[in-house]
Amino acid sequence: MRVLQFLGQLGANEVWLLQRASTRILVAANDEGQTANLMARAFRQAHVTGLLPDDNAVQSAHASYPSLQFINYEQITDEFTLLLALTHDDTVFAAVADACQKTEFFTEAGEKLGTIYVRDAEKTADIEPAAQQAARIDLLNWLIEEERRRYSTAVDDLQTQLSEIKKERDQYKNQLMLAERQAADQARQLKLVTQSTIWRMFEPYRKLRNLIHDFRNRRKMLSALPSDGGLIASRSTPAQPSAAQRPTPEAGTIEHTLAMIVGTPEPHTTFDVLVFSIIDLEARFQRPQQMAAHLAAAGLRVFYISAVKFLPANDKRPFVIREMAAGLFEVILRSSSVPSIYKDTIPAELQTQWLDELDQLSRQKSIHTAIQLVQFPFWAEVVLKLRDRTGWPIVYDCMDEWEDFPGITDAVVAQSTDLLRDSNLVTVTAQVLYDKYAKQTRKCLLIRNAVAFDLFAKNVMPNDIATHYSHPIIGYYGALAEWLDYDLLIYLAKQRPQWTFIFLGDIFVDVDALKALPNVHLLGRKPHEEMPLYLYHFDVCLIPFKINKITDAVDPVKMYEYLSAGKPVVAARILELKHYEDVLYLAETHEEFLEKIEWALAEDDADLQQKRIALARKNDWHHRVGQLQRAVSDFYPMFSIVIVTWKNLDLTQQCVESIFRNTDYPNYEIIVVDNASDDGTPDYLKSLAAREDRVKVILNDENRGFAAANNQGIQLAEGENVLLLNNDTIVTRGWLTGLGRYLRDEKIGMVGPVTNFVGNAARIDVPYKTVEDMETFANDWMRDHHGESFEIDMLAMFCVAMRRSLIDEIGLLDESYGIGMFEDDDYAERTKAAGYDIICARDIFIHHHGQASFKLLPEDEYQALWESNQSYYEGKFDKKWLQTKSETDEKS
Repeated sequence: MRVLQFLGQLGANEVWLLQRASTRILVAANDEGQTANLMARAFRQAHVTGLLPDDNAVQSAHASYPSLQFINYEQITDEFTLLLALTHDDTVFAAVADACQKTEFFTEAGEKLGTIYVRDAEKTADIEPAAQQAARIDLLNWLIEEERRRYSTAVDDLQTQLSEIKKERDQYKNQLMLAERQAADQARQLKLVTQSTIWRMFEPYRKLRNLIHDFRNRRKMLSALPSDGGLIASRSTPAQPSAAQRPTPEAGTIEHTLAMIVGTPEPHTTFDVLVFSIIDLEARFQRPQQMAAHLAAAGLRVFYISAVKFLPANDKRPFVIREMAAGLFEVILRSSSVPSIYKDTIPAELQTQWLDELDQLSRQKSIHTAIQLVQFPFWAEVVLKLRDRTGWPIVYDCMDEWEDFPGITDAVVAQSTDLLRDSNLVTVTAQVLYDKYAKQTRKCLLIRNAVAFDLFAKNVMPNDIATHYSHPIIGYYGALAEWLDYDLLIYLAKQRPQWTFIFLGDIFVDVDALKALPNVHLLGRKPHEEMPLYLYHFDVCLIPFKINKITDAVDPVKMYEYLSAGKPVVAARILELKHYEDVLYLAETHEEFLEKIEWALAEDDADLQQKRIALARKNDWHHRVGQLQRAVSDFYPMFSIVIVTWKNLDLTQQCVESIFRNTDYPNYEIIVVDNASDDGTPDYLKSLAAREDRVKVILNDENRGFAAANNQGIQLAEGENVLLLNNDTIVTRGWLTGLGRYLRDEKIGMVGPVTNFVGNAARIDVPYKTVEDMETFANDWMRDHHGESFEIDMLAMFCVAMRRSLIDEIGLLDESYGIGMFEDDDYAERTKAAGYDIICARDIFIHHHGQASFKLLPEDEYQALWESNQSYYEGKFDKKWLQTKSETDEKS
């Protein structure tokens, strides 16, 4: 029967297609043994389920191919008709046609196949194979189409489910935002209560009640103490809670605002930032706090050094530090008096004290690689001296035109000049400042202000915070200071008494005349997170600045925040706002301001509204922080880290993970050269390179040896500095920055760390047993030995750094040493011959497992390689090789 021949000819792909279509196949034939054999042969490689007509056939199939599963005739569905149609047997075809007619699902296919075979049966036998093949193709196409239809239906169902899930998610988000607003309202109401006269009258009672409560609690604690002489733990500063444990700050507080922006950042894997501030973190929320918060959100640790809070001189603590949000710390230094940063310079004695306190901060918080972000010239002398001590670059963020700024002394302006000249980078907020200062600086970068777009987009929505004010509402938030045009504001309010004017912000000048107007409401400073809530109610937003030299250099943060809601903005025609004239209403005279506000109130342009929102989205603080990070990377010459691997996949993974975890140096690449490992290393490296842009991989077809593989990596390297690193190492925080610090001295050719395992003076005794203990030990060791180094005859190449210029001068590693050993001695000889020093940095520690690859060689092969390479080395340099000892070996 042709069906038997057909089953014998089935290929694995065709069987797979039938199986994917959930088709069960049976053979109606009398010769069960032959049928079972053909079925099993056809399906053996595909591992699918076959069907046989009766129990005898099942037993036969099991006997021939016990790994296959067969089921008996009673379990057969009418899908068998599809296969029986291929038999060309007229007697069987009648049954097929009858079965097809009875099964609605298969009627179309059965009729189609029946037509083909009735037609072909009338033709000669030579046409039968072609007809059979055509029918078989039709069958498979039909089955594939059925499968596609089923998948399409499943996809539609999943899309419907996804749409429902998204609707449910949006409902939850709305509920959450409503709850947050309610919490903010409750916080506001509570604040009003606590500021009331009645609350203050009952203050003595509350204090007495709290004292009684504390007394009772202490009595309970004392009664619970052990009576058998058990020890009581000494009092200490509690550990900072993890991000998951950190308590949710109260709505309306600076901690809550910062937490909303910072969120849960990525693990800290790059340089730290010391912000030498201009305003308090809890002051009006502007560029200083936004930059600090968004730097923390980008995964950097940010230490915000207060310019307005100081510990008293008699406080024994060098500083106080508190974590305001994940990775964002406020630091309060000591001072005998509170300096006026706009008028004073820092006395020499206080400079020394603060430098010592900052040194203790860096030790306590393990700050190895950092930038100093200076927001005001007051700090100039301290940051310049701190750079001399640590090498930390200075970024002077010049936010305003200080020369004519109210209240700033000539001495402070002179310090601004020093910072412009001496800082590694000057960032400015406005084109006017860039044009003025670019030629006075080493490098100048325009980083404008921006908006926390997500925060505003999420919260500019219906709320009741200002529903009791009548519309139209003309709104402004920000400082009520010297740079506002109060004559203009009074004019506007008097001309349009039917308009409501709302002003939010600190008041620094006399505003009694403005406040006396019945349609003007001065609400004071509100928490920053409430600004979107008020903004929702504004019909028109104002930027009513005077036009002068100071305001011409201002890029208003509020402008980006207003635009994030698509609101019409009427602003003074200051120079920086002319860049955005297509989305703003700019005015100069009082009459023009009035006219432009009326235009804005009459505006009905959805496209213009979306254009404003799009502009704000492109000017997010995340973009500004990205600009700064890219600029900072340029301070650091690129390091190319070359790692050679041969097996030991687990060690390679541990090494690479430690690099990503502990390298705070911002500009490096990793080049891994694999010498034909057969333990899964190549697959791991390919996946690593696919997900990490800074990783390059070379996969050799053979073991080319240590020197040749390193040379491949060096030739691919793009960095000014090259570091050769064994894959059996674990690096520690600050390692690359420390090694790079030594390479700034052009007399030094190579530098390497101290370690636990090496055969010369770079080895030290270590007490740790785990990786965690090792990293703690390394941090303490590096802190205690800061700045210490010594000359050494050679550096083992488990970790050695050098400038690319040295390699260009003395050449690559000598590949004559084959698989390895003595390349490091060789390179040391060549480096010293070229007149360079070789340095071991005692303030850098790297863990080294030691000889991980050579341990894989048979002992006799290892010994032969040693003797051969030693002989080559001694002949090349005409000197006897001598084993050097570590300091520990010499002492013992």
